[in-house]
Amino acid sequence: MINMTILLNGVSYTVDLSTATDISLGIKREGNVNAYYLDEPTFEPFRAEGFTGSIAEGGSVNCEKLTFYPHGNGTHTECVRHIANLDCNMLSMHPDPFLLAEVVSVNPHLTAKQDFAITLESLEHIELHAGVQALVVRTMPNDTGKPEAGYSGKNPVYFEPSAILWMKERHIKHLLTDLPSVDPEIDGGQMLAHREFFHYPKDPDLKATITELIYVPDSINDGTYLLNLQTPSIETDAVPSRPLLFKMS
Repeated sequence: MINMTILLNGVSYTVDLSTATDISLGIKREGNVNAYYLDEPTFEPFRAEGFTGSIAEGGSVNCEKLTFYPHGNGTHTECVRHIANLDCNMLSMHPDPFLLAEVVSVNPHLTAKQDFAITLESLEHIELHAGVQALVVRTMPNDTGKPEAGYSGKNPVYFEPSAILWMKERHIKHLLTDLPSVDPEIDGGQMLAHREFFHYPKDPDLKATITELIYVPDSINDGTYLLNLQTPSIETDAVPSRPLLFKMS
């Protein structure tokens, strides 16, 4: 047990740092989650005359070129640049190292379009802990096949804008979901849920983030946690990410 005391929003919490649960889906050589018909990741050794970046092929070191799509190959965190040509990107994003987060399990509802979405009805029974900045949404049922699911062409569950507005009214700055997107797979480019969350174009929130394709195991109960949202500094709209949840008391 490694305990740390942290002060968030004027409240002191004790955090056991040995309880970290990684809720990310990493980018693997095979068996990845996939969405939007995006190509699978590739891992290719660097090759030059007289040199190969593969020890298995006789090289002195491993040196690989990785090709992947953050939006469809694993857990990723995105900023408003995903839907807007604004002067911000994940290189300039610096989420607080520790965020107060609420894990909630929600049931999708049948919509007027005869598909399924996270609606206002899915969320309105939930009471958030005071000062929560991040919402971690686990959709039910929590199928153990989610980490390797193929979502392309299956019109997966999404968020209705009214559900996003519910979050923003409660000052949620960071949304994490196990869905491939907060918007429908095909929506004619409207991106209404993204626009609602990033408050674009009226007053774009350059500090907000959406993290998609996480997986919250059943061992994590609904409740309040400390979140460490790890993102690499890359000058683009979305990057692979590694959110960690810590138990608190």
